[in-house]
Amino acid sequence: MTLEPPFEEFISQPFVCGAFGPDHDQLFASLVSGAPAPVSVLHDDDRAKFAASTSAGLERTDAGWTWGRYVARRTTASDPSHASFDLGLAGFWPARPYPVVHTDWLGTQEIFFRRIADTTYWANRIGPLARLGRLPLTPDIEAWRAFLVVSGFWGGRTPFREITRLSAGEQLVWEIDGATVRTHTPRWLDPQTYDARPEDVADALEAAMPDPDRELVNLTLSGGLDSRLLVAALMRRGTALPTAWSTPHESGLEDDLVLSRTVAQRAGIRRIEVDYGVEDWVRERRTTAARLEHATPMHNWFAPLAAAIRSNSPGSTLVDGLGGDVLMKYHGAPPDDHAGDVLGSVWNALGGLGFRKSELFVADASQKWERQAHHAWRAEMQTWQEHPFAETALRLLTRTRRSIASAPFRVFGPELRVITPLIDPEVVRVVLAVPPLPPDDRDLRRHVLAHLDGTLATIPSTADETHTSNGNIVERGASSATSARSLVSDIRDVPEVDALFIPGALDKFAAREGRGTIPWPLRRAATLADWVETWRARLDQIDFTV
Repeated sequence: MTLEPPFEEFISQPFVCGAFGPDHDQLFASLVSGAPAPVSVLHDDDRAKFAASTSAGLERTDAGWTWGRYVARRTTASDPSHASFDLGLAGFWPARPYPVVHTDWLGTQEIFFRRIADTTYWANRIGPLARLGRLPLTPDIEAWRAFLVVSGFWGGRTPFREITRLSAGEQLVWEIDGATVRTHTPRWLDPQTYDARPEDVADALEAAMPDPDRELVNLTLSGGLDSRLLVAALMRRGTALPTAWSTPHESGLEDDLVLSRTVAQRAGIRRIEVDYGVEDWVRERRTTAARLEHATPMHNWFAPLAAAIRSNSPGSTLVDGLGGDVLMKYHGAPPDDHAGDVLGSVWNALGGLGFRKSELFVADASQKWERQAHHAWRAEMQTWQEHPFAETALRLLTRTRRSIASAPFRVFGPELRVITPLIDPEVVRVVLAVPPLPPDDRDLRRHVLAHLDGTLATIPSTADETHTSNGNIVERGASSATSARSLVSDIRDVPEVDALFIPGALDKFAAREGRGTIPWPLRRAATLADWVETWRARLDQIDFTV
């Protein structure tokens, strides 16, 4: 099953695209005409071109344009560094010494680019670039193997060898001899002094919130600590109350729902619960993959919640806790059993260990592909191993920016205005200036919550190491027989993906009756299969066993 665009409406944030270079083949016009939303050409000279759709999220500065604002403050960016490092914005600046397009400091605001002849074309969606021109495209085999391991791509890799993604803090710059990628890291990401306290983080979070007295504010509320921090900060920010929205976890466990009800009651805020079932999970698996351009197999269980908020609260601001579990959970030295190899322990947590044990793929593929992906990831990330908060940095720069960031920005947005205070550069700067906590008490979130709202801090959380599930399970899709058969069917429909599996390995899932664990590699492979079918007509050399 394949889907045709458009999958999303560019309301709160724009679709943007551009070109650096002479554009002799006049492909920029094709890029504009093939855009997923009506666009206008806003800049056009012999060095750079830029077009964007109409959106409140497209902001004009004195020297360029910015978009993707996920911080509440409305400060206008003065230059690329100010935009990226201080305001979390992506942007295009045509008249500096050289034209520049850039992502934000963390790389959550996606910019993809493709070189054709002597021109570099770019956009914030892959699809229009992949459809550009008549040349066939090649699957990035190594990138897809890494995808099968950790549920996403990292660095500059994308599903296509010909298309690259700007990573954290990167800029695409047009110089005399062509387009060049430059990387800039904000100084505050590597703290030199520790001059902040948990109460300073509480103040920074409050300042990072939208004002519920001036705009309609919704927030996603679970049983964890991140959303609870946001509730407490919003309650201090204004007198008007936000509306909380909750949905059950795809695992079927009811713990999040039970605890979120308690938090909402204690805070005195309205809470709306959006449920879903197995059929919703199966249907949204494909539509969400298409919406996310197959960047990750995750987040389909958020789709009913996102649709409900978009439908019932259009024009509102959604506050989401993206990054909180990473930013503050590992605020100190790791326990002794992980201290020797932080890179290795983080890699295993990201999916490496589970993939090695999967025993689904031909020959020794699980071990071989995992080793290749681990080696490439370690080579790219090893500079962060000596960071005082290495686990935080590694997770932020890998899973948060590539697999998790798509939930608020690509599932809830671009229709809704999404604010993510826990990756606000000012909040991150203050958090990293708090001295490391002891290994047995290194989750900074409880300390911050105690300063924001002591009553909410006393409520148990699913994030507590002592948390024990109440055991109540309602099947919602992630472990159902129907879901397993759907995944297997998609894989078997694509011979190039089916060939990756040991003969008979898929049979037990296709024949399953009742609930049971569905391995993540199976979900990832089904996403790969859907991608192949979506792009088959444009692909060359479809062989993932090479």
